[in-house]
Amino acid sequence: MSWHRLAAAAAVVVILALAGAARAAEDPTSSALDSYDYVPSAENLSGSELLLFQEIPEVITAAKELQPITESPSAVSVITADDIQRSGVTNLPDLLRTVPGLDVMQATASDFNITARGFNHLLANKMLVLVDGRSVYQDMLGVTLWETLPLLLDDIERIEIVRGPGSALYGANAFSGIINIITRTPQETPPLTISRITGDHDLEVASLIHGGRVEKIDYKLSLASDRLGAWDEATNAAAGLDPISHKFSRWNASAQRALGGGVLTAYVGGSDGHLQILPDEAWGTIDYQSSLDYWNLVYEQPDLLVRGFWNHGEQVVLSDLDDWVEFHTYDLEVQKRLQPRHDHSVILGATWRQNRIHLSEEQDYTQRLYGAYAQDHYTNDHGFSVVGGIRYDHHPLTGDHLSPRVSAVYSPRRGESYRASVATAYRNPSFFSSYLDLHQGDVMPGIDLWWHGNAALGAEKITSYDIGYQAVVTPRLRWEVDGFYNKLDDFIVKTMVAGPPVIEFTYLNTGSATARGAEAAIEFVATPELRGFANYAYQHLSDDSNGISAQSAPQNKINLGLRYTRSGFRADAYMDYVSSTEWDGRFLPSYKLVNTRIGYLLPTMDLEVFVAGFNIFKDSHREFPTGVEIGRRITAGVHYKF
Repeated sequence: MSWHRLAAAAAVVVILALAGAARAAEDPTSSALDSYDYVPSAENLSGSELLLFQEIPEVITAAKELQPITESPSAVSVITADDIQRSGVTNLPDLLRTVPGLDVMQATASDFNITARGFNHLLANKMLVLVDGRSVYQDMLGVTLWETLPLLLDDIERIEIVRGPGSALYGANAFSGIINIITRTPQETPPLTISRITGDHDLEVASLIHGGRVEKIDYKLSLASDRLGAWDEATNAAAGLDPISHKFSRWNASAQRALGGGVLTAYVGGSDGHLQILPDEAWGTIDYQSSLDYWNLVYEQPDLLVRGFWNHGEQVVLSDLDDWVEFHTYDLEVQKRLQPRHDHSVILGATWRQNRIHLSEEQDYTQRLYGAYAQDHYTNDHGFSVVGGIRYDHHPLTGDHLSPRVSAVYSPRRGESYRASVATAYRNPSFFSSYLDLHQGDVMPGIDLWWHGNAALGAEKITSYDIGYQAVVTPRLRWEVDGFYNKLDDFIVKTMVAGPPVIEFTYLNTGSATARGAEAAIEFVATPELRGFANYAYQHLSDDSNGISAQSAPQNKINLGLRYTRSGFRADAYMDYVSSTEWDGRFLPSYKLVNTRIGYLLPTMDLEVFVAGFNIFKDSHREFPTGVEIGRRITAGVHYKF
């Protein structure tokens, strides 16, 4: 165990000790949390309690305040803990395929790229991903390496997906959307949850989660180990790659207690293992060693939020590149909520962030970023509300940025709303595109490659116009429709600046484009035993310049799902259709993924046995021209909670 992990673990122990000592000064407002025992989440409720759409889901991500989803200033989808458990998937990206407007592209068995509303590509970098409010994108590449996250599917309470820019509140990188992963609190965690899954292609997943209380401190511990083989071991062997595409261990711990009129929560965790990624076609698939650690400390009152977190990673490219990187990210945010009038809710916030990257060959870079934001949410008694916000950010290379947003929502009745919004956002260049200096010799006889960063790069920009309508039509039927028009400028594009025998690449702001599209979704309850959903997404991209044609997207996507529950028997089926795409003149045909899961929950205990199939009709396909061919996977497992 590295000194970083020892320090992180020690931090949790110190926080627990301090919190325990602080209980001597009891605050009368703390009684609610002190008397709060394990509260079961949605999947523990009976079918009759979940049957009708009587409760409108509440979300927090789009406006940084808890509100009904019908009042959200942005298009939002929610995936619940029950959805996750019954999906049958073993990774987050496959779960996100069912969300309208999200593009999920798998390049290797362990490398996924995700974006919203078009322009997906290798090392996708246009979605902000949060875990309990902590950003998890890696500033070196500006990406989220999904399979490296120290996160357990069984530990997630819900996922909120915002489609559309979010820089007005979140700053850089909330470009095309936000994925906010919210884990269970210690109070929502059962005393013990054990899960074991096995399957073909060398898939093995094991996890253990424990929740409890010591004195007035609620705590949670989670451990997991998982591995997955390559889709095609022969191809991996021919390329000199490990036959195991990824193998990771993950751990997390959190503690929570009432303190001073609020709640103090401490998180700590890490992951360690290797995976295979396809960062660039010129490099091909590479073996990538990753070790991540983090801590996240949050203090929250009804009108105050203070958050500080640290992300640390050490990563090694296990190939001819023989590259190594270590990074430290420190982040601090303070947010204050005001109520100047009964019809206005104001949020004020400030952020500070420091990124330090150490590369091979003694290259060290440090960036300090800071920002401030303000948002006013006006509501009246006639169902009309307006959210207006603006954020200022400073970046040492790209300078100053202003990101405004205005959204209007009209709700003529409970469960129905019309929405219109306009917003801007931006994405800073990564350390990779700003500072890279990498040489590959003899990639072909007599040919060398040089990759050079460009510290003069500007930020990518987007202006988005969005409209939406949603309604609970009957207690058994809910539907929504959204439309968007996005103008994107100053794309950062890899550009060749010198030819053979030494081919040199750098990065330039040369791309611009427009994207327009629509999304429609419906959820229904047919009978007490049967419910389902369907959604459709259309998007059309117009390349207004040269250089981004390879950042393609399917024009049509359809998702269908059915869920059947009777006594202890549970059956689920999902279909994901993605239309054909063209990547830089290379055609990829359409494909259909059909996934199923059948389980039985023993009536005398919370023990479920299940079997699941991914791509059960074996529609073998590629989602990127030089990516792996994706096949079928069958798994079986047991899930025990007590």
